[in-house]
Amino acid sequence: MIGLGVRVDAKLTGRLAMVGILAAISTEIGTHESIMQQVSAHPFAILLFTAAVAGAGVAPAYFTETSLEQLISTSSTTALPQIWTNEEDKAFWNKYNMLSDSVELLHGRMAMVAFSIIFFIEAIKGSALF
Repeated sequence: MIGLGVRVDAKLTGRLAMVGILAAISTEIGTHESIMQQVSAHPFAILLFTAAVAGAGVAPAYFTETSLEQLISTSSTTALPQIWTNEEDKAFWNKYNMLSDSVELLHGRMAMVAFSIIFFIEAIKGSALF
């Protein structure tokens, strides 16, 4: 990890995994290249993409002179959106809060597992999954 604290590192790597799996599957659907073919054919593009996504995640800390830990800890808020005004919407939000810290960590881990599964299947199959 990058030494920012376990929670911060897990959220950053989870965010990278979520964007990465989306990009890998989208590219695979469009080009019919497996993930390994994508990596071997375009290593610089993948490195640049990863750096851009990671940079976008840490840029607010640099420009606002706020610690990255503080920004990430407040990025998953449990506050109600201002457009939800009736009690039924508020109750739904409080019951199914999809912006919580634990949900974001879970989604990041699910993306990492999905990436690993697709990579493993493609390695056995010898071609693109999609």
